[in-house]
Amino acid sequence: MTVEKVTVTEGLTRLEIPKRTERKGPKSSRTPGFFNPDMVVNRDMSVMMSRYLHYSSREGPVAYLDLFSGCGAMGLRVAMESGAAVDVTFNDRSSSALGFVKSNIALNRLDAGTGQPPKVICREAQSLLGDERFEHIDIDPYGTPAPFIRPAMSSLAFTRTVLGERGAVVSLTATDTAPLCGTYPKVALRRYRAVVRKTPFMKEVGLRVLIGYAVLEAAQLDLAAIPILSFYHGHFFRVFTGVRPGAEPANDLIGSMGYIQYDPERYTWSILPYGRTDLPADRDGILLGPMWMGDMVLPALRKNLSRMSHPQFSQTTLRVLGKLTDEIETRFHYEVNELASIAGVSTPRRDVLLSRIKDAGHRASVTHYSPTSIKTSASTEELVELMG
Repeated sequence: MTVEKVTVTEGLTRLEIPKRTERKGPKSSRTPGFFNPDMVVNRDMSVMMSRYLHYSSREGPVAYLDLFSGCGAMGLRVAMESGAAVDVTFNDRSSSALGFVKSNIALNRLDAGTGQPPKVICREAQSLLGDERFEHIDIDPYGTPAPFIRPAMSSLAFTRTVLGERGAVVSLTATDTAPLCGTYPKVALRRYRAVVRKTPFMKEVGLRVLIGYAVLEAAQLDLAAIPILSFYHGHFFRVFTGVRPGAEPANDLIGSMGYIQYDPERYTWSILPYGRTDLPADRDGILLGPMWMGDMVLPALRKNLSRMSHPQFSQTTLRVLGKLTDEIETRFHYEVNELASIAGVSTPRRDVLLSRIKDAGHRASVTHYSPTSIKTSASTEELVELMG
């Protein structure tokens, strides 16, 4: 069957893709040369993080695996735009998709000057991860990354310096946001071994459950998967982890795991440590987790985020970066309309409420999770008083 093609430009990279995938909206995992234009934020951020993590490396090109290449957009943009020395291996189990990858490598002259074209492999992901070693593995599947996280951790080569110590990188995307946000709790329990329910802050819960799962999967291999940058956008979660070998750093990270006990009537929660053997029953509130309770963005990275954008990034990416830069680290976020409902008042404008909170001496910020959410050091009780 002949597939009609079209050439598009994303960032500084030209991409030949199937014409029907140029349109926005739902996509099929069976589309050869799969490309989703809605994921431009994901790819922009990957370019930015590859530069942040690898640009100053003096240890030779980074062995980078684009595990689910589709048309090759992720790996090509990282290689073409990050400025880092990156030796990308493209993999996809679809030979049709790899036809697009090869065309796009040639279109962008990715092998120009080296005489050696990048590796293009057609294998099942877990089989490839069992046989080869890489220094940065990107997992961007159609749906859940859960089955691939431990095999990816096992496939890492700890041959370079990452964030000042010997390590490697695993970046992962999850588009199964419905289970992670509590719409399908049985699916979340099966895939991520976590209890999840719908809450006003379900997007943050979903992201923390995903991070926590990666941390625990790595820990079983005596590896510490340290979250560097984690965020939600549109219909996906994205997590970048710096992975270090050793049982001791893995143990340290487990100390940042935990559960929350949520009271939906009062919009309050308490944090319970991971490993606690006397967890309360659901009748005392909704018990959620386990999940990551530590920072979602490394403090040293957060303060520089707004200066790390590239001119070719989309306006949407720039808006996400701005919100991540301003967002304070607290657990968890509040929805302004939910607070108003509890207080029995009309919903105030978010900026007005933020001013009241800051005037009362608390830290507060917008969040990237939704246009109606805030983060603050104030308690629910204090926020209800400020709503009046």
